[in-house]
Amino acid sequence: MTLTRWPGAGAMLIALIWAAMMVACGGDEATGPVSSTVGPDGGTLSFTGGRVTLVFPSGALTDEVAVTVNAAAGPAPSSLLVPGTAFEFGPAGIQFAKPVELAIGYDPGVVPAGIRENELQLSRAVAAAWQPLMASSVDLTRKT
Repeated sequence: MTLTRWPGAGAMLIALIWAAMMVACGGDEATGPVSSTVGPDGGTLSFTGGRVTLVFPSGALTDEVAVTVNAAAGPAPSSLLVPGTAFEFGPAGIQFAKPVELAIGYDPGVVPAGIRENELQLSRAVAAAWQPLMASSVDLTRKT
């Protein structure tokens, strides 16, 4: 998947999708939320067996916060979504004083046909459409 800077935003749905078309996406099985705490000193949180990593710089948060990650349950299907890459992040309404880095791993064997890995980028669900996170990039070596 892609790596991006995640400016403060509430609970949001983020998925890897082909950049040229932002449509409602789907395909993840619900596995239940996982949670870990991070505070003012920052740190790195890893979820879903290392598939999702969040890096919080020192000073991004002013208090201890329980950050949650959950596989997206039931977003609309799309032929552009890389299976297993749609997640919901929380808590809702959280704001960061400094950008947080997000990396989501992907399996190149399930990238939709006709889409090159270097064209992948993170997108977030806004209403019924996907909006690209412009600071996204793909690490082809690490498959993130």
